[in-house]
Amino acid sequence: MAVIRQRVWVLKARPLVKKVLRNCVVCRRLKGTIQFQRMADLPVDRAKPQDAPLTYTGVDVFGTEVDDRLQRQATRYGCLFTFMQQDLLLR
Repeated sequence: MAVIRQRVWVLKARPLVKKVLRNCVVCRRLKGTIQFQRMADLPVDRAKPQDAPLTYTGVDVFGTEVDDRLQRQATRYGCLFTFMQQDLLLR
């Protein structure tokens, strides 16, 4: 607004400058505040400090699956990890 007033005096210049700055994407990004993602608290059964993470896991190994989708046959093996809750193990 000071640069504009060096050459001419514009009536009601302040609201006009505010409107232009409010609609300017570059100005909004430069002046904007940093947003942080808000997370809710974990449920009580998942926030047990006495249990280490990944304490209760199950492993299933399977193999010799023949895959003939390609031009040649290929034998495939797999390993499946399952993370379980403690209260489900006691039932």
